[in-house]
Amino acid sequence: EPPAVQQAIFTDLLNEITVSFDMDTDRGGLTGQFACSHVFTQNASALTSAFGTNNFCSWTDDHVLVITFGSHPGVLPGATFTIKNLLVQAMSGSPLPSLFSTGVAISIDQPATPTVPSVVLSPSSTSVGVCSDLSLD
Repeated sequence: EPPAVQQAIFTDLLNEITVSFDMDTDRGGLTGQFACSHVFTQNASALTSAFGTNNFCSWTDDHVLVITFGSHPGVLPGATFTIKNLLVQAMSGSPLPSLFSTGVAISIDQPATPTVPSVVLSPSSTSVGVCSDLSLD
């Protein structure tokens, strides 16, 4: 039986997506940091639009693939991506021979506990004169 995706979810810092498989994989033969176009069927331009300029993918272990965003990512929860056919299979040494995953579409879930930005305004003075201009930047 081929590996199946259990979950694809934004990290709480909203700067990565983790893709978890239900078993250890052969990592598709990929090591280190690599272009996400090696994993997904979408073209490089579509992946750059989704994951940002200078995005990359990497495996943190044999069953977790991480998509790290570059600058200006546009992906939103619910977006769907498809893993290339004949790329990922179970780790060699598994008790049974493994088939390659085929046609695996993943939908991105919202983060469990997203980081919420907080805005703090600090005045440079405590009062503004009646005839003074107030500028905010």
